[in-house]
Amino acid sequence: MTFVSLTEATTRLGIDAKTLRRHLSEAQLPLLHHPHDGRKKGVSSEHLHLLARLHQRSLAPLLPETPAPVLSELPALPAALLALPEQLAALQQQVTDLTRLLTQHRHEPAIPAAPAKQSRRSQRSPKPAPPAPRARPAASATATTPRKPVHVIPRLE
Repeated sequence: MTFVSLTEATTRLGIDAKTLRRHLSEAQLPLLHHPHDGRKKGVSSEHLHLLARLHQRSLAPLLPETPAPVLSELPALPAALLALPEQLAALQQQVTDLTRLLTQHRHEPAIPAAPAKQSRRSQRSPKPAPPAPRARPAASATATTPRKPVHVIPRLE
């Protein structure tokens, strides 16, 4: 008995997965679990041939699985690609040398900075900022006494 997954069975029969499930239930054929992986479901190759005969479908041939390449069959890498690790190490060394030089020159300026002339504005003393305006006016005598209620005459129709 050869296990055929549902995806492979639908591809070989040329039908949708729902159609395959319906054909299996009509023929009272069970879905099988994969022998090594219980999460995968499928049918046996005999059941697949039976379904093809029952529904006048032709089976497409199985696509041969391409084996994984063996290490000895891998193509040789070009010499430029093999030299990359050495080039990367040389570049990394250059970067560390440059950063070391930069940190040395930051501490010792090459040209002493000339004293900047101060403008008249910078010589003046800054004016004190005016006080911020208050959101509410200061409390007065009229604000403490309550207002008289406004009497409104109701409108009659």
